[in-house]
Amino acid sequence: MKNERNRLPVDRHNGWNAGHGLAAKAGVDLATLECLAPHIFILDLDDAGSPIYRLAGSEIQDFIGSNPRGKKFYGYWDIEARTMLERYFNVSAESHLAFRLSSIASRSKSDAVEFETILIPVIAADARKKCFIGISLALGDPSTKAEPPGHVQHLKRIAFVPGDLPIGNHSR
Repeated sequence: MKNERNRLPVDRHNGWNAGHGLAAKAGVDLATLECLAPHIFILDLDDAGSPIYRLAGSEIQDFIGSNPRGKKFYGYWDIEARTMLERYFNVSAESHLAFRLSSIASRSKSDAVEFETILIPVIAADARKKCFIGISLALGDPSTKAEPPGHVQHLKRIAFVPGDLPIGNHSR
């Protein structure tokens, strides 16, 4: 039997194809969503409030150099960024506000890639659990593998969507 978290939504009356009908009614092109799948990741907040990767698309895995499932999201960030990210995750989880961030990560000694990421809080079936869906897109050519794997990202900008709440400004 599959884990409940991994089950896809199914319309009880119309089966698997109902998702296509619902998407059409909402004016959503599933082919467009499908091309975003490699850039999507899901984070669960553990008991201490740290985001842990539950799932990461292939582009996220390629950039990191491995599948980050079960690993802490903060482990890929510099210390200064972790402090600011912690604040945003805490406020976002409580207020259900999405937030966006720009970051830069070294690919090698002379090459870096900039990312634009949005993190959206999601209400889980178990209201005590908190999770986020993230979409991260590289600006530029992300095709080079990370050297070495486990590189560190540096935060350039972070803000709630829309606007910014007064919990700190982190622009360089």
